[in-house]
Amino acid sequence: MILLHWFWWVVAMACVVWYVVMTFYVGVRGAIDIRTMLRNLSAQKEAEDAAARR
Repeated sequence: MILLHWFWWVVAMACVVWYVVMTFYVGVRGAIDIRTMLRNLSAQKEAEDAAARR
């Protein structure tokens, strides 16, 4: 019976580790995507402003 207890403890800890890793990964990738999007929007705005001045 004690072996079954350890098995489920290991499975639960593996799930917790997986959740933490995925949360960190999605957060980092999301921050990179948002930064890239804002940089592209800024460049597009500058190009539109430069074209409007001509």
